Amino acid sequence: MSRFSRRQALVAPLALLAPTCFGGGRAQAAPRELRLKAPQGVVRVYRPPHYDAAKAGLAIYVHGLYTDVDHAWAEHQLPEQFAASRRNALFIVPAARSEATAMPPWDDLQTLLDLIARELPSDLLPDATAPLVIAGHSGAYKQIVQWLSDVRLHTLLFLDALYGGEVELRAWLDAATENRMALVNHDTVPAAHTFIQDIPYALYRKRCPTQLTSLTPAEREAKLLSMDTHTDHFGIVTNGTVLPMLLRWSALPARG
Repeated sequence: MSRFSRRQALVAPLALLAPTCFGGGRAQAAPRELRLKAPQGVVRVYRPPHYDAAKAGLAIYVHGLYTDVDHAWAEHQLPEQFAASRRNALFIVPAARSEATAMPPWDDLQTLLDLIARELPSDLLPDATAPLVIAGHSGAYKQIVQWLSDVRLHTLLFLDALYGGEVELRAWLDAATENRMALVNHDTVPAAHTFIQDIPYALYRKRCPTQLTSLTPAEREAKLLSMDTHTDHFGIVTNGTVLPMLLRWSALPARG
């Protein structure tokens, strides 16, 4: 039975393309990477330095349009950004839409989690009750909205990604006290301002900082935090500061 679920899903087997990258053991000293190939496309996995599965969370990053997993992994320096967050989490980057006309490849989140559980040593998997955070850039919103029904999901991080799904996102936020969301906006500034204007618990910050310590205590604890930025649409995910800061804002546990 998967550590991610109480049920065993029927999933297609994966081809493991980097079999020597991950080893067993609860606390891992060195960063490690894994590249998997699933029917839905490539899935990349990153285990940060000093990772402790017993205390770890799970973070999923969904890339935007006009790229793919491998290009985003390298060109956006995702492992380096994950490491810079200093979070004790297993990081997963699954295949996502590369074109606006394409359909999201994952019908549900459980399919992705079961694929990961099949290929990783069980002692590297976070517990089923571990914090789950999903971050997405740009067109990632369409895939993420399909995952909102998963009861383990309580934190969303949108990097200039509010291009739709506002009704579903508002319903998800209102559905549980612990559900929370952060928005960083450049091209999506008008959509974000409209989205938060009638949400009483929303907090707005005119400029997104580079450090979590620049946020007020209320902003760090906000259920919905929306921040504008001068950093352009692609710079938000390539400048190396926004994503690590948002991951630190989330409920993921710190390393060490």
